[in-house]
Amino acid sequence: MRIGLITICLFLLFSGTKAQEVYTLQEYLEQLEENHPVAKTAGLRIDQMASKVLAGKGIFDPTLTYNQDKKTLDGTSYYNHSNPELKVLTPVGIRVKAGIENNTGKYLNPELTNGVMSYAGVEIPVLKGLLIDEQRAALQMARIMESQSEVERRAALNRLYEQAIETYVDWAGYYLVLGQLRDNFLRAQEYFSLTKNLFENGDKSAADTTEAYSQVLAMRVQLAETQMNFQKAGVELSYYLWNEQGSPYLINPAWIPQTYFFERLPALTPSEELSRALSLHPEVLVYDFKLQGYTLERKLNFQSMLPELTLKANVLSKDYYRFESAVNPYLGNNNKFGLSFKAPLFMREGRGKYQYAELKIQETEWERRQKRWMLNSKIMSLQQKLTGLQNQIQLSEDLVISYQRMLDFETMKFQQGDASLFVINSRQNKLIESLIKLQKTKTDYLKTWYKQQAESGLLYQ
Repeated sequence: MRIGLITICLFLLFSGTKAQEVYTLQEYLEQLEENHPVAKTAGLRIDQMASKVLAGKGIFDPTLTYNQDKKTLDGTSYYNHSNPELKVLTPVGIRVKAGIENNTGKYLNPELTNGVMSYAGVEIPVLKGLLIDEQRAALQMARIMESQSEVERRAALNRLYEQAIETYVDWAGYYLVLGQLRDNFLRAQEYFSLTKNLFENGDKSAADTTEAYSQVLAMRVQLAETQMNFQKAGVELSYYLWNEQGSPYLINPAWIPQTYFFERLPALTPSEELSRALSLHPEVLVYDFKLQGYTLERKLNFQSMLPELTLKANVLSKDYYRFESAVNPYLGNNNKFGLSFKAPLFMREGRGKYQYAELKIQETEWERRQKRWMLNSKIMSLQQKLTGLQNQIQLSEDLVISYQRMLDFETMKFQQGDASLFVINSRQNKLIESLIKLQKTKTDYLKTWYKQQAESGLLYQ
């Protein structure tokens, strides 16, 4: 009666499983990319860098300024000076400006032109600041950081996928072991029923019935343990499940894993393809962007050693918007020119910053070499492990076939009354052991294959 209840419970359990919903690996990864906090954070960082680029472009925004000075004392207008001006910084570092001066008053500064004067001019940094300055460097750095943040997002998702897929493969592996144990439990149940009937007919001893019953109980223990491991793997899978509202949730009990990849394991990736992929690995490309940033910093710091020489040139016109007199034919009589010069004598600040940037470039280059070699070593080590696992899988499959044939042969003899139940149980235990070992090896192969893809930067592209 007890065995009958066990059979009914297991039948209900596994017949219900067949009607459950398959939660595919593709669905799992898509949900991971869309909703997981790591993916969200990486996406926000890209947006942050895009905001910095937008802010950096502000240096090229035209600026409108307006200044006015006015003095009146005892009813006398000493001076009234107003000056609206529009100024634009060009990408080549030259500032272009245009404005209007309106100067009136009894005690007007002689340097100022009485009345209305229009002007247009340029300011050109000839030495320091011609090729690059802090503002333009900040914009270029923001663009580098934006590209770097996209690569860092790839690197973060590549590692996240590695951990998440490993959990999914474990979940799927336990599900397959559960199915294999179920099949063997049902077979053990058949042996017990047959032995019981033979015992009632006087063809088998009570010891044989006990032997068959013990096998059923042992199978039940294995089923319970594997069911627990399967549920535990499902809970671990829930670590990566987040909904669109940004809340984590537990796995749906009605979900079962996709298992097709165990039927046809992925082949080894050619070494040439792995080498090519390594050159585009996001964790390697991060160092490339760091080098770009330090190179830009070195270029900017070099400017600190140069003297400041700024040339200023303006064409003038009396009254509003009339530059005919300024440019034709009396340019030499309607202008304003100037220059400013400043030079650090010891250049210690510039030399120190330049040397620091140079050393950071060398440090980053060594770090990039180390990172590339470390990844390459892991990839080659995993390649060797995969080759070994392939051989183990082939041997394990041959072993399973052999044990299955021996069990089928002993079952046929048992049905004819010529075989010992002890031998059958021994054959079945060996078959179960080999099936579980085969499944474990396949699971290990898949996890190793996905890990190699992650180490090559191919898991998320």
